[in-house]
Amino acid sequence: MTMTETTQGVPKDAWKNLVKRHWKMSAVIVAGVVGAVIGAILVFLWRTIGPEALARYPSTLDLWAVGYVVSLLLDLLLWEILLVVLPVIAAAIAVYFLWWNKIPEAERQEYASATKDGKPQKKVKKGGAGGVLNFLVAITWLIVVHADGKWDAAFGSWTFTYLVTSVLTAFLWDLVIIGIPATIALIWWIVRELKK
Repeated sequence: MTMTETTQGVPKDAWKNLVKRHWKMSAVIVAGVVGAVIGAILVFLWRTIGPEALARYPSTLDLWAVGYVVSLLLDLLLWEILLVVLPVIAAAIAVYFLWWNKIPEAERQEYASATKDGKPQKKVKKGGAGGVLNFLVAITWLIVVHADGKWDAAFGSWTFTYLVTSVLTAFLWDLVIIGIPATIALIWWIVRELKK
């Protein structure tokens, strides 16, 4: 068998086969991603509306200045890197050395050659979905503000805690609205693929 025959014989759904063959590890990776997102949200809440943040930053928006915003952003960046990004990198390295390297070389080559099959890769347009998500969160945030009775209240009377929790509430509502159908579709797809 020549090299070209081997490359042409690679199934286009090699990554689907990876999920089928290693479904337990795939589930662990998905759980890790979900855990990292939840951890990032919890760290965000801790550093923005936790007891220490309430002592460091003004409570109402009319007292905020650029210095407070920069300080908060740097504080968030530092703690997110320390408590979320570095553990995720460590987990990815552990997965690579403890699992990926133990997969037989022929199987790893199958996955590697599936992405290098000589055909031009589809270009993924970046930024389109982010704009839709931002718009959706903004609309949901306006609904949350109206439902809370803050529609006609001046921004100076808002607390910083309310601003953070209302934006996070809008984001989580959108996540639930989009996430439930997406999760059902993903489970349906996985079950269908595993039965094949």
